[in-house]
Amino acid sequence: MPQEMILSIQPSFDGTTEYYIRSYTTPKELVKAEYVLSGNANEKLKNSYVVKLSTETYEDLRNKLKLGLSFKYGERLGMEDGETWCIESWYFQAIKICVQSPEYKTEERGYKGLLEYRSYLDSLFESNT
Repeated sequence: MPQEMILSIQPSFDGTTEYYIRSYTTPKELVKAEYVLSGNANEKLKNSYVVKLSTETYEDLRNKLKLGLSFKYGERLGMEDGETWCIESWYFQAIKICVQSPEYKTEERGYKGLLEYRSYLDSLFESNT
């Protein structure tokens, strides 16, 4: 079963951080999984956190993702290092898109909403620890 939303953030030389929603649980859960590099560029789970989502928070996630996806498509950045952010979602229609280094020229490239979405995800874990 595909997840309703996956946000995967992979730095050039570090482990991936992945956020996803478990929609098969009641209530739905937001998961944050942190990985570390472990020999031959393989990743191993370092930490995993879970937050139960109220109906209101779940709807907020959907709305904030919609705003986060309102950036310019089709740019050619050509950076060799940095972070790659990949979003997969089945909220509205099936999509998968990856962007490179959204923190670089954020306003100009239209990634403010995407960065705010990630900040919102992190705030849900901070308020539940």
